[in-house]
Amino acid sequence: MIKNIYITILLITQICISQNIDTNCVKSDKTNPEIIINSYIQAIGGYKKIKKIKTLQKNIETIITNSGHIKMNTKIMYKNPNLYSYRLSIPALGEIQSTKYDGVNCIIKQNLNNKKIEEKIEGELLEQKKIEFYPFPILKITASEKKTKLIDIEDEKDSSIYVIELIDGKDKKTQLFFDCESNLLVMKKSLEKNKINTIKYENYQDFKGVLFPFNETHTIEIDDKIVQEKKHKIIDIVINKEIMISEFQ
Repeated sequence: MIKNIYITILLITQICISQNIDTNCVKSDKTNPEIIINSYIQAIGGYKKIKKIKTLQKNIETIITNSGHIKMNTKIMYKNPNLYSYRLSIPALGEIQSTKYDGVNCIIKQNLNNKKIEEKIEGELLEQKKIEFYPFPILKITASEKKTKLIDIEDEKDSSIYVIELIDGKDKKTQLFFDCESNLLVMKKSLEKNKINTIKYENYQDFKGVLFPFNETHTIEIDDKIVQEKKHKIIDIVINKEIMISEFQ
C-alpha cells in the first residue's frame, strides 16, 4: 500500500515537471515564424473573426510620462482595406497632430505653438508607412514576402519568449516578441540605425470575441537614451460602425 502511494506521488511529480517544461519555448522545426504568428492569430480570436472586422475605432487616453505626465486623447480609425485616421488632441488646445490616408493620399498635419505644418507622404516612405494603416498589421506580414526568422528564445522570470525578426529594408528591421504560453504578442521593436521604437502590449481583453491589448507603452530611444515615453490606455472600442470617407481625408 505504501509502495503504491510512493509510485502515485512520483507519477504526479513527473506530470507536474513535464507541464512546467511544456510552458517553455522549444526551438525545433515546429517553431518556425509562420507557426508562431499563426498561433498568435488563433490566440486573439482566429482569422475568421478578425476578417469580419471591416471598420475599427479606438478611443485612447495617452500620457507622455517623461514630459510632466501630459494627458492627451488619441482617436484611431481603420476602414477596410487600409484607410486610416490618427488624431491626437490636448483637451485645452484641441487637435495638435493627425495622420490620414484615404487609399491614395497620405497627409500628416501638426499644429504646435500656433504653427501649422502639413506634409504629404509619398513614394517609398508611404509604402513603408502603409503597414501601420491596418488594424492587424501581422496579417499583412504573413502574406508578404518579408523575410522572417526566429532569432532568439528569451527565458524570463515568469515566462519564455520567442523573438522573431523581420527584415524591413536595408537599414531597418523589426523584432516581434511572443509569449510561449499564451502565444500573445507582448512587445515589438523597430530598429533603424541609432533609433529604437518599442511598444509593449499588456492587459489583453476580449471584445466581441477578439483580444485587444488595452494598455500599450511606447518608447523612443536614440543612442541608447529614452527621449520619449507614452502610455496608451484604450477607453472605448467600436467595431463595424460605418465611417464616412471624409474622416480619412
